[in-house]
Amino acid sequence: MRVFNKDLKKGLQLIQTKKHSQAIGFLEPKIPIFLEDQSYYYLLSYAFYKINDLGAAKFYLERGILLDPSTLELKLLLAVVHLRRKDSTSAAKVWLSVLERDPDNKWAKKGLERLRKMNDKQQLMYFMEKGKHHNLVPGIGIAKNRFIRRGVLLALLVGISLCSIIFIPPWLKQRDQVNRQELLYVDMKLRDNSLTDPQSSFTYLMTTDEIEDSYQKVIDYYDNYKDNLAQREANRLINSNASQEIKSKLFLLEGYFKKPEYLDFYTNFSYAQALADPLLYDNCYILWTGRIGNLEILQDKIQFKFIVGFEDEIDFDGVIPAYVNYEVRIDPEMAVEILGRLQWQNNQLILKVESIRHIIPED
Repeated sequence: MRVFNKDLKKGLQLIQTKKHSQAIGFLEPKIPIFLEDQSYYYLLSYAFYKINDLGAAKFYLERGILLDPSTLELKLLLAVVHLRRKDSTSAAKVWLSVLERDPDNKWAKKGLERLRKMNDKQQLMYFMEKGKHHNLVPGIGIAKNRFIRRGVLLALLVGISLCSIIFIPPWLKQRDQVNRQELLYVDMKLRDNSLTDPQSSFTYLMTTDEIEDSYQKVIDYYDNYKDNLAQREANRLINSNASQEIKSKLFLLEGYFKKPEYLDFYTNFSYAQALADPLLYDNCYILWTGRIGNLEILQDKIQFKFIVGFEDEIDFDGVIPAYVNYEVRIDPEMAVEILGRLQWQNNQLILKVESIRHIIPED
């Protein structure tokens, strides 16, 4: 897709570099400027689609299509959004409307052919879980600098592979097969026979067997891409009577934990869990809905009280202080969904907001 406006170019660049939440935070406040611009609606919808906010993606796609019903890019994305919402009938209708205007459109043909081969909802769910629906959406392009980085990375990987054929270190040969390649380079093997340090100050008193079991859980969780669970288990050990060797290795491994996005966030914790044992959930990520109270815009951050679970304005789970350290539009009149990181500071649980989106009411 070609865009010429500098703001749309910036939004496109954020999407091309997979910074979808930042793209939304940058583009969404500019609705009044781009009310009649289909490229704007496509970029914004695409970003919402990539973080799996299908309601918002559908809303903006339909808004863009109203400007010109003959547009195809928006319709092709809308068809896949329908499919993701398990509405295969609507998806088929959109693809058929595309073929009416462009009988040779390969994306619409591909989508309808996929639908024809899926006989039931279970096959549709399997198709979605494997992420194959992404192949039905035209690519939005790759940033040049990203393309160059990938080329350099590929060359390095080829070089490393060739070197490894000639020489493989003994310690690498002995390592068991792992999913996360970082575990090949982070030495998690314990050398000190003593797993406890009775002289240290601690919150959780654990037996040797419990420490050994918990330590292995951290490694297993991390190896299986369950970083949030690994963080919680690491917190338990770091604040226990475990040995300094164990704690040092966990601090090292924590540096490899990755921040999730809406699309790949699978392990959530409730407000009640975090409140019951805040130390255990320090630096863990959560995905909560609610509303904003006491909004303050300061020079270096935006801070507010987040009323968890109050999106329906009927009942709520609790209130937590929250802050955002980047520029974003926040409407205190609307319910929001926050992807954030819990922090235990000065005996208080606070929420660092990583991504925030407004929840658009359904008609």
